[in-house]
Amino acid sequence: MAPILGRYGPFLLYGYTAALYVGILSGLLLTAWRVTRSPDKALATVWFDAFLLCLAMALIGGRVGFVIGEWGYFQERLPLAWRIWQGGLSYHGALLGGLLGLVLWAGVRKRPLWPLLDLFTPAFILLHMFGWLACWYEGCAYGHETILHGSPWLDWFAASLPDQFGIFALRYQTQLLGGMGAVLVGLLLWRKGHHETPGITFLLALGLLSLTRLPLAVWRGDTVPLLAGVRLDMALDILLVLLSLLLLQYRILFRHDRLAEPDREMDEGV
Repeated sequence: MAPILGRYGPFLLYGYTAALYVGILSGLLLTAWRVTRSPDKALATVWFDAFLLCLAMALIGGRVGFVIGEWGYFQERLPLAWRIWQGGLSYHGALLGGLLGLVLWAGVRKRPLWPLLDLFTPAFILLHMFGWLACWYEGCAYGHETILHGSPWLDWFAASLPDQFGIFALRYQTQLLGGMGAVLVGLLLWRKGHHETPGITFLLALGLLSLTRLPLAVWRGDTVPLLAGVRLDMALDILLVLLSLLLLQYRILFRHDRLAEPDREMDEGV
């Protein structure tokens, strides 16, 4: 963990900020490469605007979600609420903000939403991975104390890490495990390849990433608001898994219905 990577004159380079910047740049470059391989040539002139709006809304939504979750701290320190570079973004707030930005952009430009979601899915997975790395630098989303220790492979799951008060203890490495989960999801979808039905790739990524977060919520030791006795982040991830499954079923059935339309038209013509 290294909250501050270096000082450059009066400026500090925070590990959290650096990890997010690298994630954003990697996602941008990967999306640009995917656009060059897309059969939709019109995307080349419009995708960057969609990416910027989606990113801006994700940062705003993520910060708003974090401030709301930590309102007991920020209500007396409102000037600190927008210091994103010092750490503090809500994953679910960023996800909601980014989706809202993309929906708005698609509506204004009259572009289909599902292909755009698929286009940005690799960047979404990359940002998810670098978001966990940013938390590792900053010390957020830390794990519960544990007794796991004694062999090299167990050290992947536990290490001497601080909590939000700077108290070190042997804790689950939830941040690194979360990043590894995102890598596995990315590799799985890469091996699966592109799906011909728009939206399937994004929904698979959303559901699988949410699924990898569920065990980590059990191991996390940071304070999160509770909903009926359940951590709010866990409740939201369960909701996202179920929503992804429902939408996957809808998109698959929608695809089958579209394929069956020519047959029905031929039957009616006969």
